[in-house]
Amino acid sequence: MTEVLMRRITIGLIITLLTAGIVAHAQEPVVAETLFLNVTRSSPTAATFSVASGATLSVTFQISNDSTAADAERKMSGSYTLAYTSLTLHSGPATSGPFTNLAKNSPISATWTFQAPTGPASGSITLSASLTSINPHRAWPTGGDKTTDSKDYSVNVLAPSLPPPTTTTVSCVPNPINVGYSSTCTASVTGGTTIPQGTVLFASSKAGTFAPNPCTLNAGGACSTTSTPSEVGVHTITGTYTPSSYHGASFGTTTLGVSDPTPPVITPSVVGTVGSNGWYTSNVAVSWTVTDPESQITYKSDACDVTTNITTDTHGVTVTCTATSAGGTSSQSVIIKRDATPPNLTGTRSPDPNAAGWNKTDVTVSFVCTDATSGVATPPATPQVVSEEGKNLSRSATCTDYAGLSASLTINGINIDKTPPTIAITAPANGTTYILNQPMASDYICADPLSGVASCAGPVPSGTNFDTSSVGTKVFTVNATDNAGNTATSISTYYVDYKFVGLLQPYPAPPWTSVPTFKQGSSVPLKWQYADYNGLIDSSGLSPQVFINRVACTSGADQGVIDVDDAGQSGLRYDTLTKMWIYNWQTKGLSPGTCYSISIKPPQAGTAFPINLK
Repeated sequence: MTEVLMRRITIGLIITLLTAGIVAHAQEPVVAETLFLNVTRSSPTAATFSVASGATLSVTFQISNDSTAADAERKMSGSYTLAYTSLTLHSGPATSGPFTNLAKNSPISATWTFQAPTGPASGSITLSASLTSINPHRAWPTGGDKTTDSKDYSVNVLAPSLPPPTTTTVSCVPNPINVGYSSTCTASVTGGTTIPQGTVLFASSKAGTFAPNPCTLNAGGACSTTSTPSEVGVHTITGTYTPSSYHGASFGTTTLGVSDPTPPVITPSVVGTVGSNGWYTSNVAVSWTVTDPESQITYKSDACDVTTNITTDTHGVTVTCTATSAGGTSSQSVIIKRDATPPNLTGTRSPDPNAAGWNKTDVTVSFVCTDATSGVATPPATPQVVSEEGKNLSRSATCTDYAGLSASLTINGINIDKTPPTIAITAPANGTTYILNQPMASDYICADPLSGVASCAGPVPSGTNFDTSSVGTKVFTVNATDNAGNTATSISTYYVDYKFVGLLQPYPAPPWTSVPTFKQGSSVPLKWQYADYNGLIDSSGLSPQVFINRVACTSGADQGVIDVDDAGQSGLRYDTLTKMWIYNWQTKGLSPGTCYSISIKPPQAGTAFPINLK
């Protein structure tokens, strides 16, 4: 401890003894020395004293410089140590430390406070001091110097005295009660010359709660708590009194009857995939939780303790759990409807396709949905008509059962082609005239952009020569069929005729710069020949006709036929040597300055040759 601190500590010794007195002893005499370090008991002064069991006590020690002669002017520095046994230190300076510049007649003192143990017991308190230096310094110690000292106390802890006994009584109202309800339990404590004070702690032989707990005795020595039992049966209620006044502890008991007014609570646990309309769409596991917080369950049916698994489709299976307790019997059932199978959806198409997989009319797709367990809730859209043209067309449908499961189906691969194929005939071209025996390759093609062409046939295959072997009107017919069975026919009408060679001299060969003119009244020889593609032919078997029409000289308008000559008449003849037909047109009697058009058949289309008469 520092010098300043030590000088501020009260020099006198104060001891507080709660329940016991102190036995005093005579102070030891001081022996005169040259250097003299002295430790004394300041309070109490007696080396031995007694205290009550558990009492609080304080002791004060004094350290002084009692040097004599010339050493009385020197100041001491050193250290101290406090040691104790059986006691508990409550407060005071550090139990060890230094002191400095301790002068004569200026002692330092310190007080420590302790708690005595429960008696009977004994303890000790010792303060030791030792000198480490002096000022002014001199050599030390000499034979007469006292540089260490210690003093101790012996503490006698007395046995505690016994308080007066008490009696605790307990009662609960109302009594009996139903579990979960409450009863007020009151404890009354009596005994001794004064009213006991303290607390009462409540406990029960069965489960339950108390509030407050403990309760504090009032001025009349009584207190109450609220008991809320959670278990059925007879509860033994104990109230234990703990005194805060000078009284003995005690306890009391009573009984509280607790009954169960309700049967067990049964809760099902159903694990499975929930569908629609109370159906499950997977395996279902049914288990049970049976509880009765108020009383013991004395019976449970077998189903209560196992898990019931429903693994097949069913219109409804009932699972039941029954349990009994002091509160009665209860039963719980669940009905499990399981449909884990989707509905069956089938589809058909009508009419069937042909061998090539095509239809050429509308196709009707019909769907049928069935469900063996929960039944069909939403039927498919049916029938569905496919009327558009196209390849790989489809129609789809969905149906749902009452469990919420659905099935979907698509009928695909529907091919519809209602449009006939197209035919293009390039040769023979319709309305075209070809020369007898002219070699001409046919050219035609069939097309169908959807189902494709199944067949395309004409009188001859395309690319081979069509018929020009005889004169006359001819029909070239091409028939086509597509893969859907649609058909088409295309006809090209053409004509095969002779090649007309002429008019020959004296009729001028074209082109003409002006209309050929002959003298009126003369005989105009008209000469011509017939040939096929290969050259002149013998045309003696023909019967040509010569038509002479008068026409307007300016406009060329036809003014009517004035003459017709046939083969075999005197005016028309055939020369076998030259293979030439000759017609001498007699113009006698015709007016000069008139214009005419001469037409000869065959060819079928005729020829037109202009002539003017002058």
